[in-house]
Amino acid sequence: MKKLFLMILIIIGSLGANITSDEVDVYSSVNQEKTINQGLNICGGASFDSCYKSALLYYIGEIGTKDRKKVSTTEKRYLSDCDDGIAASCYNLAQLYNLGNGVEKDRRKAAKFYSKACDGGVAVGCYNMAHMYNNGDGIEQDKEKAAQFYFKGCDDGYAISCYNLAHMYSNGDGIKEDKNMAVKLYKKACASDYAISCFNLGILYDKGTGVEQDRNKAAKLYSKACASGVGVACYNLGLLYAYGKGVMQNLSIAKELFGIACESGYTNGCINYKILKEQGIN
Repeated sequence: MKKLFLMILIIIGSLGANITSDEVDVYSSVNQEKTINQGLNICGGASFDSCYKSALLYYIGEIGTKDRKKVSTTEKRYLSDCDDGIAASCYNLAQLYNLGNGVEKDRRKAAKFYSKACDGGVAVGCYNMAHMYNNGDGIEQDKEKAAQFYFKGCDDGYAISCYNLAHMYSNGDGIKEDKNMAVKLYKKACASDYAISCFNLGILYDKGTGVEQDRNKAAKLYSKACASGVGVACYNLGLLYAYGKGVMQNLSIAKELFGIACESGYTNGCINYKILKEQGIN
């Protein structure tokens, strides 16, 4: 048994997963299904919302022919409804400018209308605004403003904003490093079932960074992320079972978890699975 663990230690001792630095790209779609299911309303009635719905359906090709003329009409309708205070129309107008769908791509205009959408309570508008500031995407990079927009998006319930803001606090990326704040934000995103946030939170508990070390909590968080398809979380959970840290030692479960990580494309999981298999662990 000592030989078994020595071999695993040699391979995995330097492979502990770090907090991911991946940032989710600009969210580029509205909730089309929900809009369609609300039914087609003809623009021109008493409700400005009817213009928004009709324009969106034309834009995604659910009615009429998806062509530049229809998109041009959509742009005017979105602008009219945005001016009348319909924040969702501001967001969709920003999308047109950001993606250049049927209109000339204009990131500065996109930023203007993302900001208006954010002010109107559209959390994903806050997120996209933050993304643009964070990456200097079409506007001058400004990490502090990015953090402000992520905070508002998070406060409005958009889990990805919580996650990205947590990453900034955890790494001191443009703002003062604050591990405790990172923990709070990762918790909030994880509670909204944003799996990668559960994984990152698990690492903090695993290492005792920003929180008191608690490998049992780490195992639960890794398990939640693993069940949602985060392969590296399965791998880290496998390590805990292999060493009996925070959970009862169980090499069979460790092997199974390494196998899941392997199937998800995480190479280190394949290596450890092979070692345990060669050692006769069922």
